[in-house]
Amino acid sequence: MRFPEQTSGVERPVGAAATRTFVVRLWEPAEPTGDGPEALRGVVDHVQSGRSAPFGDADALLAFLRAWCAPAER
Repeated sequence: MRFPEQTSGVERPVGAAATRTFVVRLWEPAEPTGDGPEALRGVVDHVQSGRSAPFGDADALLAFLRAWCAPAER
């Protein structure tokens, strides 16, 4: 079986879609805090760059993801 050649986000054929990979680690408190969805806590990693960011709510997580999905590479 032959697999297609893999390319990074920088080295890709013209017109090809970029693939960005993230690892999102979430944790929740051992005891309920009553904070609801705002209690979302964790760390998000951008695999290709090795950069990470902690987040304390969904808005911070989405901001990190959006920054890496912008047209310009970081």
